[in-house]
Amino acid sequence: QGAVIARYEDYALDGMSAPRLWQAGDKLNDSVAFPLPPPGSYSVWAGLQHRDSGDLLPVFDSGGNQLPDGLLRIGELQVTDASARALSN
Repeated sequence: QGAVIARYEDYALDGMSAPRLWQAGDKLNDSVAFPLPPPGSYSVWAGLQHRDSGDLLPVFDSGGNQLPDGLLRIGELQVTDASARALSN
C-alpha cells in the first residue's frame, strides 16, 4: 500500500446509515466524491472503523482468512490526462 491520498470517515449514505442498524444480508448502494488525483494508477481500499476507538474492524476474504490491516482492496482507478481535462470542462 502506498500513501493515502483521500479518505472518507462517516456512516454510509451521507452519515444516515449507522452500521448498528444493519442486518445480515443488507446491501447499501452508496457513493462518495473525492477530488481527482494527479494522473496515475491508484488502488481503492475500504474498511470499517469502530466509532469510539477508531480501530479498523477485522476483514475476511471469501475463504474466511483475515486480511491484514483491516482493509479490503475493492478496485483500481486509472487517472489520465484526458480524464482530468474532461472533468475540468
